[in-house]
Amino acid sequence: VLMDLPTKTVRVGPGALLGDLDRETQAYGLVVPAGVVSHTGVAGLTLGGGIGSLMRKFGLTIDNLLSVDIVTADGQLRHASNDENQDLFWGVRGGGGNFGVVTSFEYQAHTFGPTFIGGGCLYPMDQAKDALEYSFEYSLNAPDELNIVSGMSITEDGESAAFVGVTYAGDIAAAERVIQPLLDFGKPTLQAIQPSNFVEQQSAGDSRNSHGRHYYIKGRHINDFDPQVLDVLLERWEAAPDRFTTMRFVRFGGAVGQVENDATAWPHRHAMWDMEVGGHWTNPDLSEEYVQWGRDYWDALEPYTAKEFYVNELMDEEQDQVSESYGNNYRRLVELKNKYDPTNLFRLNANIEPTV
Repeated sequence: VLMDLPTKTVRVGPGALLGDLDRETQAYGLVVPAGVVSHTGVAGLTLGGGIGSLMRKFGLTIDNLLSVDIVTADGQLRHASNDENQDLFWGVRGGGGNFGVVTSFEYQAHTFGPTFIGGGCLYPMDQAKDALEYSFEYSLNAPDELNIVSGMSITEDGESAAFVGVTYAGDIAAAERVIQPLLDFGKPTLQAIQPSNFVEQQSAGDSRNSHGRHYYIKGRHINDFDPQVLDVLLERWEAAPDRFTTMRFVRFGGAVGQVENDATAWPHRHAMWDMEVGGHWTNPDLSEEYVQWGRDYWDALEPYTAKEFYVNELMDEEQDQVSESYGNNYRRLVELKNKYDPTNLFRLNANIEPTV
């Protein structure tokens, strides 16, 4: 991670993790908006779009990407930006790893932290539906500075709770007024919204997303909230041996929605929320049962979701689902694939299939 403080630009190598990026930038009170798990790779997160806790204020990670150096399928090293290889630069901003191996990313950083207001409230399960429904209502009129995530989890030993979490990216003095309605809601078992260290906050979810486990977690966007989706979630919400069960809603909007759908390859600027549901476990003998559980869960949930999904949440979607998710941008992505990777060398991804 190399920084240019006068211009607030950051150059990052392809092997860097979000924790590396956050530690280097936060040392100077700067941040590149990215994900929420510190051991996530910067490269994959960026190429898929990059949603995170600061996106409503500063945009997706790709909205802060200034340039890349990329080795395409023909072995050529190319520089792509708004001034050079503009078509390729458009494609790597949300088109995933379909066009080459990126060897360098250049970002615009923003002034933020290292202290901010954030945290969340925990609720017992008899308040889960009300808390989740309130989070949808609360998020509709939230300022761009406020990121809102809500959800539920069941630990491996069967402990279950609902939560509503916030990250406030504005003036700390204004945070209390903005967040107070959340603090006044319901009867939480824990309230912990307070001044926090951003680097520490970014690693708070690492243990719930650890390496070496078996996962079935997938996501879909929600554009119109139907409260019945909460009934479906809760009807199937149950503990299981060795499985950490999880779900969450994330509010889009703000800076994310202030970009046209075709300005980058990421086509979901109009989306209202993202929903992710699934689980992870350690015992491989349970995989067949729990994968089927996840698929059955999603069969019940999909009538309440959009057909679109964040490609970094790709699980077992078919090719036609990938193309449908990219919507009107898919045709342009295919043209780029034909130009830069006609043999589909880079295919172990949310694949854009060439037609030549």
